[in-house]
Amino acid sequence: MRIDAILLHGIEMEYSNDGFYEKLVNGIRTHLPLDFEVVFHPVNWSKLIEPRQEQLYKWLKPYYRGFDATLSIGCRLLNDVIAYAPPEGVPQEGDVYYEVNKEIKDEYDRIKQKDPNSKVIVIGHS
Repeated sequence: MRIDAILLHGIEMEYSNDGFYEKLVNGIRTHLPLDFEVVFHPVNWSKLIEPRQEQLYKWLKPYYRGFDATLSIGCRLLNDVIAYAPPEGVPQEGDVYYEVNKEIKDEYDRIKQKDPNSKVIVIGHS
């Protein structure tokens, strides 16, 4: 049985040389039955929210002098929430919610174009 899994993440998930993505996928694989073929498709939407995260940090920094590390963590977590929260009205281009969902839909469409019969699941958190 083959499954295509869209693997979502947005907080500081850079696919760098540290092997984070591979470690995450391998950890998931240890809990899957051996007869499953799972193809993972990463959707890293952190690049969509990083500019907003930096802006939040700049706005709040004057009020939290001396708490840079705590403020940085708070801004990352707040951005995670914002990314999943729909705006008032109809989401449109430029809204974080719209852009994140577009990334997911585009990956889904690529998978289905390659294999229309593919079973697609989405794995995320937050």
